[in-house]
Amino acid sequence: MTCPRLSNTLCFSRAQHFLAPTVTALSTERVITCDDLGNVHRLSCEAGVISVQAALYGRADKETCSEGRPAEQLTNTHCSQHGTLDVFKKRCDGKRVCELNTDVVRTSDPCFGIYKYLDTTFACFPAIRSVACEHSFANLQCDEGQVIFVHGADYGRHDPTTCSYGRPASQIQNVQCSSPTHKVAQSCDGKSSCAVKASNSVFGDPCVGTYKYLEVAYTCRYPETRSSSTMLCSRLSTTLLLAVSLLVGSGFTCDDLQGIQRLSCVHSVTCENFSANLKCDGGQVISVHGANYGRHDQTTCAAGRPPSQIQNVKCSGAATKVAESCDGKTSCTVSASNSVFGDPCVGTYKYLEVAYSCQCE
Repeated sequence: MTCPRLSNTLCFSRAQHFLAPTVTALSTERVITCDDLGNVHRLSCEAGVISVQAALYGRADKETCSEGRPAEQLTNTHCSQHGTLDVFKKRCDGKRVCELNTDVVRTSDPCFGIYKYLDTTFACFPAIRSVACEHSFANLQCDEGQVIFVHGADYGRHDPTTCSYGRPASQIQNVQCSSPTHKVAQSCDGKSSCAVKASNSVFGDPCVGTYKYLEVAYTCRYPETRSSSTMLCSRLSTTLLLAVSLLVGSGFTCDDLQGIQRLSCVHSVTCENFSANLKCDGGQVISVHGANYGRHDQTTCAAGRPPSQIQNVKCSGAATKVAESCDGKTSCTVSASNSVFGDPCVGTYKYLEVAYSCQCE
């Protein structure tokens, strides 16, 4: 459903399901792989499935993957390839093992002459694994009162044994056939049961002549449903809109908002040298309420960082550039970096917080 064009109007869905955080990660891991020919970046979960939290291809410090490298190859510590996180989430989320190399993200050189590496943080979540052979249906099912949350899905072939009965060798020999897909999540998320056909007509044919199967990793969660079953556009007064605009850059979260604004607010946190991805659906556009680049606690974006880089929790830098770059757009990407926002606290590892909502155009 698209939003009618109403001036000074905030659109939000009160029929939307907000999934409660009832599933806890079994573990959180970090993998770093230097950018050498033949090196494999391997993510794996002994139990559960992968959910990529952060991914960097570039360089964020002078120490990582520095052995034997001349100083001039380590100087740029604000080097990050745009879109790396999206690539890793698409290829790895929902899988137990995921192996990649830098070829998948090296679409361009983000910092010529600098020796780079892959740095990925991921969590392992308990999940139900469903496999459906080509031309059959994947049936996802949750108990009464719970709904489906898809972690990842892939249509292709990764071994010669799954869905191989009665098939000639030529149809099962290609085990490098992969087509990660969001269509299962789009069809099934928020439902108590869902059937998806494993077929080329639904997902396309990633490897002609190979007999494929659909793998889905999902969990069942208890939903929190906000009242009312219709899409509402609630008119904001000019005074309220002015108050929102004055808050931009003051460094706050959705908890600082009230009423309608808080109900529809999205809180985004992005670690330094990664990119924040803001997005609205259904004909709505971004409205940034506030953004801050700095550090306010010792736990956010702290994995693998020395104490000296996370001890300053009084670091705050207004990030008005987020609103300037993103307001009025359906999607927007902003790099959380000193090159964009300046450095409000030298030596501290920072993060970008953004509070925004989706409004009618």
